[in-house]
Amino acid sequence: MSEPQQELREHLESALLLLSNNIPLSTAFLRAMLNKQQLKELSDSSGFNKPGVVKPGQRIAHVLGTHPKLRRATAEQLLVKIAQLTAGTDKQLFECCNLMTSANKEDWQQAVDSLAEFVNDLEPAASRKPATPKKKAAAPKQSAEERLQAKIKVLKQQLADCRKKLAGNEKHLHVEHVRKTELKEDLAAAQAECLRLQRRASELKKDLSSTASSSDREQKLQQLLEESQQTQHLAEKKVEWLTFEREDLRGVLEDRDRFDNLPEEQVANFHERPLLAVENDLREQIENAQATFKVLVVGGGEPQLKHQPKLQEYADILGFQADWRPAEYVSWHKEIHKLRADMKDKYDALIILHWNRTTFTKNARMACNDAGQKPCITCHYQGFTNLRETMQECLRQLLARL
Repeated sequence: MSEPQQELREHLESALLLLSNNIPLSTAFLRAMLNKQQLKELSDSSGFNKPGVVKPGQRIAHVLGTHPKLRRATAEQLLVKIAQLTAGTDKQLFECCNLMTSANKEDWQQAVDSLAEFVNDLEPAASRKPATPKKKAAAPKQSAEERLQAKIKVLKQQLADCRKKLAGNEKHLHVEHVRKTELKEDLAAAQAECLRLQRRASELKKDLSSTASSSDREQKLQQLLEESQQTQHLAEKKVEWLTFEREDLRGVLEDRDRFDNLPEEQVANFHERPLLAVENDLREQIENAQATFKVLVVGGGEPQLKHQPKLQEYADILGFQADWRPAEYVSWHKEIHKLRADMKDKYDALIILHWNRTTFTKNARMACNDAGQKPCITCHYQGFTNLRETMQECLRQLLARL
């Protein structure tokens, strides 16, 4: 389709849209312009199906205003028919068609008004015969009163149609009002439910926060309980250790007091009296082994330390060296550090008088073990004779290690 033809079709489509407001007038115009076959094809393509409306022209007129595709197809068919019209065949219809293809909106309305005036004179396209040059058909003329009555009839029909549409629209509006009211009620109920759920969520959040706080407090209390139990355990251990130390010190001090009260012992000069057979045997073994044993004696108080020269004399005769240190009853832990170093580097054996503190004696044995499992012997001291016998045992152990 050429561009001018396309413009004519668009103008005609707009005129048909205006004409579609009057269904009877639209029906009459279509029947006057198109034959039955054309109307049937267009009607079938419309898809319109309403009880009581069976004629193709009526079916097309009912949907012409709301069916753009059908309106375009109808305009294309009408353009073909308009091209075949002449002023001689049907002057009024020819003039109306020219007005409908105009680009002016006022011409479209004028064409509709003109059609309304002579709608009753329109004949179906198949029954209309072309005029012959020989005969001139005299067009029936209508008086002004007849045209007015026809126009009134059309207007009444339009009014009746409008009233029907208005009634239908009012009914539909009522249904929509009812639906709107129901939707408002549903919305109010939904908002109320939403508010209730928000409050519930807020309560649950508070409960959760409270639960978390309680859990934190419980965890802190549990931690505090564990720390308290640990502190209590340490305190109990300290009390137990202090009690043990106190009892140990008490026993040692009692022994010390008892030994301090012993009568002063007189030890004979070893150079002026012979040694025992056991001691002579030990001296020979030491000489034969060419050993240089050095023994440390720890314990005793001032009365016992008076015999230190006798211990040196006894050691010289048997062929070994000996030192004697007093017992430390209060700050024994200071002495133990010096003892560890001496047992590692200076002495070969250790003799502990039994009134030393139990804790000191235990650590002293550990110091001997750490220094190479060196002999560590406890002497139940009642006098120098006990120390003499313990020293003999100590020398036997040292000789056995060679």
